[in-house]
Amino acid sequence: MLTLDLLDGGPGPLEVAGLLPRWTRTRGLAEIERFNVRRGNRAQPLAEAFRISGDPADAQIFIRGDCAHIHRIGEGLDEGTIRVEGNAGRHLGSGMRGGEIHVQGSVSDFAGCEMSGGTLRIAGDAGDYAGSAYAGSHWGMRGGALLIAGRAGDEAATRMRRGLLAIGQDAGAWAGHEMHAGSLLVFGSCGARPGAGMRRGT
Repeated sequence: MLTLDLLDGGPGPLEVAGLLPRWTRTRGLAEIERFNVRRGNRAQPLAEAFRISGDPADAQIFIRGDCAHIHRIGEGLDEGTIRVEGNAGRHLGSGMRGGEIHVQGSVSDFAGCEMSGGTLRIAGDAGDYAGSAYAGSHWGMRGGALLIAGRAGDEAATRMRRGLLAIGQDAGAWAGHEMHAGSLLVFGSCGARPGAGMRRGT
């Protein structure tokens, strides 16, 4: 298992798009340490933000620390497993097509946006637009399972096409807005206008 312990290397949010098990499992630790991530408009090596250890060959990445300001974790994931022991930032698992992501804390906006496969589990709360479509896109979730144990913000499952989104507690306004298929389960209360404009789905 490849382990990333958060050091943080400066102020501001950090984007780690592309740091996926498909890439790391065939690389050595020295190459992974040099992987470029973005802090604002500046690229920096991953090793400035994380202490990196372990064996990446089993296609598992374990991230430790409060990563609420770390964005795009698991974006586009198609295989393997990513575990976050703490919170995570925006765009967690967006566009994922396979594999698994497990987060022990809460996450920010756009979790699981436009995902088409795999399983994304969040032990805490999620922000707005969970499992939804990005602005200008026809479809949100197109498959897979997004499981949120806590609350979700506004517009969960907007323009959902397939898949399952389950929210263990409350959901915000416009849940299931313009759903075309798939299933949205909310085990608490919903905000205003749930299912507004939906055509099919549950």
